[in-house]
Amino acid sequence: MELYPPSFHAMFPTARCGICVRFVNIQFIGLGALSFNYTFPLIITAPPYNWPQISSGLIACAGAAGFFLAFPFTFVSDRVAAYLTRRNNGIREAEMRLVILLPAMVIAPAGLICYGMTAQNKGHWFGYMAGVAMTNWGAYWYFTNTLVCSRSPSVLRALHTPTCAAVKPPSSSYLTYVN
Repeated sequence: MELYPPSFHAMFPTARCGICVRFVNIQFIGLGALSFNYTFPLIITAPPYNWPQISSGLIACAGAAGFFLAFPFTFVSDRVAAYLTRRNNGIREAEMRLVILLPAMVIAPAGLICYGMTAQNKGHWFGYMAGVAMTNWGAYWYFTNTLVCSRSPSVLRALHTPTCAAVKPPSSSYLTYVN
């Protein structure tokens, strides 16, 4: 299903990239969570682990640990943007908040790799927990910081210009900021 008509993509070619990035990240994190919740009980109840079925839900504790470990870093985005604004002679740009997404871009895929390598090699059960915690840490970090990016006034002003239409999400009825 096409969210935007083909004429929109012809007028704003960068929109295709923005739309793809948003959906790839949602699918990346969503499919990761689906695979964790589907495969972990099957793997952990079979040999060599032989956990009881009732204990297979403990993977949720690893997910919660990932979220709790990411929570203290929620306000780092504002501090980094303020620092970069001072370095840029007091001019704030929307891209200054994107720097903060780099840790999530590294740690979340590393968590998926950790989980997958542990499953393939039948490693210690802590490898599964570490992989899920890392991926959920990246998911929390990504979603909270992209929410900050999409609601900052400089981004909201930029969304009303044709050159930045790629950043505008399809269901953006809350984006009514006019300066």
